[in-house]
Amino acid sequence: MSYIDALIGKLLDELQQLDLEKNTIVILWGDHGWNLGDHMLWCKHCTFESSLHVPLMIKVPGIEGGESNDITEFIDIYPSLCDLVGIEKPVHLEGESFVPLLHGEKRSKDYAVSKFKDAITLIKGDFFYTEWIDDDGVASERMLFDHANDPLELNNLAESETYKNTVKMLSEELRAKWGKDFLIKPESHSDILSTSMDVEKTDTSLLVRAKIPAQVKEIEVRVVG
Repeated sequence: MSYIDALIGKLLDELQQLDLEKNTIVILWGDHGWNLGDHMLWCKHCTFESSLHVPLMIKVPGIEGGESNDITEFIDIYPSLCDLVGIEKPVHLEGESFVPLLHGEKRSKDYAVSKFKDAITLIKGDFFYTEWIDDDGVASERMLFDHANDPLELNNLAESETYKNTVKMLSEELRAKWGKDFLIKPESHSDILSTSMDVEKTDTSLLVRAKIPAQVKEIEVRVVG
């Protein structure tokens, strides 16, 4: 951590030396959290908060530093940058700008969604709600944690009669917010691997052309030796 901290400091110092800090936006975020024995796990692959909670820091010229505990997610970064630099957002974006949060204001979005394999999680307020679903979106197992009372996620409330209505509400909201293409399966790896490949060898490199149906017409990979 101290090494990364030092490198970030060098980057910011260099921007200042080059007189670029007043027109450069810097964003730092983590790919994932990590379980250091939490829930008997030593990995990143799960939907507990220990894996899903990551740092997100942004330096914007003209905006004073601060801190927010509001919920956001990685797909919100792209539209936020569009707003900050004043360009039109592409129509395909599914995230929502978090720029209001930088000004100490609220925004309409108050949730995040994350997925690992068959598990998909809705994070909303103090609730972390997870379902394990099949290809048709039918849930087989559930987890519900209330961070207001259980920040370490040790007490699964999904089957509690007290939280029955909460589970129903979060399950419906999860399906409404997991994205329009969520249940659409992409082409399998075997489909891609079975495509035709042409290899051209020269004295200095190996050029591979792979023709993939539907999405991509041709990919070139040049291996220099």
